[in-house]
Amino acid sequence: MERQDYIWVGIRLFGVFLLVEAVLAIPGLLAASVLVYRRLVVTETFPFPSNEFFTVTLGQLVQSLSAVAIYGLVGLYLIRGGRRVFRWISPPPEPGA
Repeated sequence: MERQDYIWVGIRLFGVFLLVEAVLAIPGLLAASVLVYRRLVVTETFPFPSNEFFTVTLGQLVQSLSAVAIYGLVGLYLIRGGRRVFRWISPPPEPGA
């Protein structure tokens, strides 16, 4: 195997790692969304901004949702090719070299 092959393998393995991280963030996303749902719909009370529990739970929901979205999308991109990352790490040789 050449250097470029090792780079491709590394890029794809990092993509798999990011997909695993996205999957591991799903339980936190589900738990936070259930807590927010219970607070908004079941109790039928309007959440005031001073309610610390609600703001912390909403923050966890946003954090988990962004982790699933970002890790998942970047992981899929790296697994399916990641050509820009590959060209950034290993640029093609110049014509005169």
